Amino acid sequence: GGIPPYGPVDWTEETAGNTPDDRRGLCSMGPFTLEPDGFHKIDIAFITARGDSTISSVELLKTYIDSVKALYYLDPDHFGYTWLGTDENTLNKSKLNIYPNPATLIIHVEVSGKAEYMIYDIYGKLITNGNLSGIKNKSIDISNLDKGIYLLRIINNNTIISNKFIKN
Repeated sequence: GGIPPYGPVDWTEETAGNTPDDRRGLCSMGPFTLEPDGFHKIDIAFITARGDSTISSVELLKTYIDSVKALYYLDPDHFGYTWLGTDENTLNKSKLNIYPNPATLIIHVEVSGKAEYMIYDIYGKLITNGNLSGIKNKSIDISNLDKGIYLLRIINNNTIISNKFIKN
């Protein structure tokens, strides 16, 4: 029941009765499992095409999709944030050293420079946060936390490192 691709020449978004500024897209991806504290880089391309008397919109769209796929496979890093003009935050694969672990009153971490920390419970709820400054070995008071397993996330410049710790 749609409008023929080579329908009336006076067709516009308004004459079609479309709501102004209401453009929607649908995307499907997967399957994949995002584990707690996991990271997946996902690049999405929304492609449009308008055919003419020599090629249909669908055929032109298929050509554009093949072209984008080919360019992506040649250089995947070219896509994504580089086109937005912003730097992508990188996930540091190194482990965050927390000691003692398990702990009762205080945990110590090794981070250089100033950093921000967040402590999450096992359900992903933010329990507390703060800033770390001073020397390399930094301490965080956990005496007010209930016994359990927690995730400590440190943000230092554009680097995010995380690790679990146990509160006795």
